Amino acid sequence: MRNRTVSLVLAILLVCAFLPNGLLSALASGNLIQMLVEPTMDYFIVGNFSEGLARVEENGKCGFIDMTGELVIPLAYDADRYSDFSEELALVYKGGQYMAASQRIMEGGKCGFIDRTGKVVIPLKYDGATAFSEGLAAVEKGGKQYLINRNGETVVALDTCYSNDMMGSSFSSIGISSFSEGLAAVEKDGQYGFIDKTGKEVIPLGKYESAWRPFSDGLTAVRKDGQYGFIDKAGEVVIPFVYGWANSFSDGLAAVSKNKKYGVINKSGEVIIPFEYDNIGPFSEGLMSFEKDGARGYMDETGKVIISLDYQQTDISFSSGPLLPFRNGFAVVNSMLLEEDPRAGIMDMSAYEKWGVIDKTGKEVIPPVYDYISDFDEGVAVVFVGFADFYHNHFVGNWGVLQIEGWVAPPLPENAAPVIVPPLSENSMATPILWLLFGLIPVIVILIIWWIVRKQKKPAHSPFE
Repeated sequence: MRNRTVSLVLAILLVCAFLPNGLLSALASGNLIQMLVEPTMDYFIVGNFSEGLARVEENGKCGFIDMTGELVIPLAYDADRYSDFSEELALVYKGGQYMAASQRIMEGGKCGFIDRTGKVVIPLKYDGATAFSEGLAAVEKGGKQYLINRNGETVVALDTCYSNDMMGSSFSSIGISSFSEGLAAVEKDGQYGFIDKTGKEVIPLGKYESAWRPFSDGLTAVRKDGQYGFIDKAGEVVIPFVYGWANSFSDGLAAVSKNKKYGVINKSGEVIIPFEYDNIGPFSEGLMSFEKDGARGYMDETGKVIISLDYQQTDISFSSGPLLPFRNGFAVVNSMLLEEDPRAGIMDMSAYEKWGVIDKTGKEVIPPVYDYISDFDEGVAVVFVGFADFYHNHFVGNWGVLQIEGWVAPPLPENAAPVIVPPLSENSMATPILWLLFGLIPVIVILIIWWIVRKQKKPAHSPFE
């Protein structure tokens, strides 16, 4: 009996040794990642998925693809002036002209909103607009600004025409942010404040130098006299202006900096993690990224290091921390190769860094071999292979789509086309059937060898008795 137990343990260990790389970590996390669309899509750029669709651009025009890579909304709208789908609608422009081709900035034209079938549901008649948030969007027409609902009906005409050419969305000069917890930041002539959903300035313009972060946990970070603090929705200072930088609160915690070092505070302003880090990312899914004395990884809300990694994040990657935050159980990480393209004026990021994915145990689910991977914001990410120059917004290569197995597409309105989630690729190493087959093969081999050995020693008995 003892010999059988020892043999069984050895068999299990051998099975684990034969499992494909990354399977154990995938099983531990309870999720696998599949390649829905191989990197074969030849667009200039593919944006992040939002509500089941992703923006694509080619030759100055944009449209939208679904998760199968099919172009479901044609390339009929101006590139660089758009919003991703939000509350089932996307802001689009037509008729704009480039101010300077090198800067990829467009002006003129009219904008409106389409649904996920591509149908124009709010006519393209506005000079500018913002994406929908909390049921409202800001629009501008004839020098006047309004808040409209998702039916295109005017909710309120604003008394002030807010303008902002530098912050917020690149496609609009409207100085109104998205609504969060009932309030939206506004800007006019470099002065900031907040309006409510009736258009009333509940926090007047002119009090702060910067106030563009959304409200979260009832607070928002604002800047005054060069320092950041936090105010509540009544405009009262809750945490004084003593920080050189401040992120939004998440689950009661916010990363802040003081004397060029980063720490974490709670909503009372108490220091939870001391100011001894070179960078701290946003708190997400119980973890926050950190950088300290060259070390990088993820820690919990107490500052305990949970994942320690050698991966480095570059200054031109899309994150406020040294590593991207976890989304749906996975984090996108990149490994710096510290090589620059020799061509003058162009940095080839495909020669500078490679991107991969880890789970919350720190295990590699996808090794860093791709030239870009987006966040798994909705359980889906885009992947890029080719030449990537983020500085000059220049891409030459192909795009694909990754998906977390088991992710459910968001519900669609009744008249919308369904979001098609294809089955797992039959030849993908990420499919559960193939994972199991690769695990069972060594088990069968070991059991056969075990049976032969036992048969030779005890021919009268079965090895399974």
